[in-house]
Amino acid sequence: MVVKVNSVDAVCVSETWLKEHISSDCVAIPGYQLPFRNDRAGRRSGGACCYIREGLSCEHWGTLKSPSLETVWVTVRSSCMPRSFSHMTFGVIYHDMHANYEGHKEMLEHCAGDFMAESGAHQTDLLICSQTRWTMATT
Repeated sequence: MVVKVNSVDAVCVSETWLKEHISSDCVAIPGYQLPFRNDRAGRRSGGACCYIREGLSCEHWGTLKSPSLETVWVTVRSSCMPRSFSHMTFGVIYHDMHANYEGHKEMLEHCAGDFMAESGAHQTDLLICSQTRWTMATT
């Protein structure tokens, strides 16, 4: 309901609790493409997914994965963006609250570097949140 009322282009969800046996059709949101997902395997909780509004051009960066995190990276291109922006990339990241923050920060910076290499981007600003601490990492 919140998605429909606010008419957003992208919905990013962490802590999805989705598992491989749950079909994407079961969690579809009308008006949005089936979600790009990264489900947690072998344990309960966790997971990440991203829904993109139907009609928007997008690319899923499925190769940007970490063995210790559930992540989903999606680039969206829209004719409605300001001229100075040709696209926007969303990263949905779930990490356990007991996880090693510094190790994850390094992994996220590595993912940003991989994204730049794969996409041809010149600079990536990565906003990292761990509970209440936010860090901006520029690669």
